[in-house]
Amino acid sequence: MPDLSTVPEYFSDTPVINGALYPFLPVEQRHYRFRILNGSQARFYNLQLYHAQRGDAGEANLQQPGPRFIQIGNEAGFIPFPVALNNPPVQFSVTNDSAGDPIASTLKYNLLLAPAERADVVVDFSQVPVGSRLILCNDAPAPFPMGDPLNDYFTGDSDQTPFGGAPSTPSGFGPNTRTLMQFQVVPRVGPGDPTPLSLLEALAVNGANQLGKLIDGVLPKLEKLETRKAVRVRDLTLNETFDDYSRLIQLLGNNQVQDTVNGELEFGRAYDSEPTEVVRAGATEVWRIFNLTGDTHPMHFHLVNVQVLSRQPFTSIRRRSAVHWARSHAGRE
Repeated sequence: MPDLSTVPEYFSDTPVINGALYPFLPVEQRHYRFRILNGSQARFYNLQLYHAQRGDAGEANLQQPGPRFIQIGNEAGFIPFPVALNNPPVQFSVTNDSAGDPIASTLKYNLLLAPAERADVVVDFSQVPVGSRLILCNDAPAPFPMGDPLNDYFTGDSDQTPFGGAPSTPSGFGPNTRTLMQFQVVPRVGPGDPTPLSLLEALAVNGANQLGKLIDGVLPKLEKLETRKAVRVRDLTLNETFDDYSRLIQLLGNNQVQDTVNGELEFGRAYDSEPTEVVRAGATEVWRIFNLTGDTHPMHFHLVNVQVLSRQPFTSIRRRSAVHWARSHAGRE
């Protein structure tokens, strides 16, 4: 058997942000727009912003929230309406059923980003006192959403060396997957920010009903696709199996059975298979995507944007995939 050349799920211990480890960014007392990309191979991030603890600028005070995140876009461009997050921060939590599987409806999070997922947010530091230190935090478990203590690193975590993991992380040192970076607030230089930046936050917090027509022109208007105009409904599947060397691989497929292994239906197609889904240019289609794997999986489309119709858990007829925390939806990356 050859040496393994691939790692299907890799959870490291030190996040790299714009090429730096535990970076800090000086920010003036004004609005900033951040385009955030989760470039990790498998780790999810539940991003939150808090003031630093007194006497310890490297740790977050979870009782003192930082300013709001106003999300205005994602990987498909602008969203229809600004959304206020970190309002206040929401720490990750989920309730498991009697079988130990997460119950999707109980999931709570703040700004959750799966691998390859993006967010376009505006943060207003204008009301944060000069000299303040803010900590960008993450508490999403890995693998998501079940988690394993071997993949969670933070100050004072339990010693995992008896189980093949890392020792406890001392204060001010790594490894740490929860304390990502620091913002250092400095005085504003130059003129103030354009009024629409503050209007975005007012819209996100108060809603359009209270602010009338102020939303017009703040964000581009999006055309909602009509399902009644769809020319076809397709059922597509996400699948996982093992290659000839017992390495886990993920495959795309549809609802046409490719093989039956040990009595279980296999839908995944090889990477070099002929295309099965050919869409006419300009057509509107509904894609129902079923995640038959054991993972919470982002949906990622290339060269085309989609609109989410719905998400829902389902129970697979496959024994190996039964009662996975899976989703049938059309477009969340």
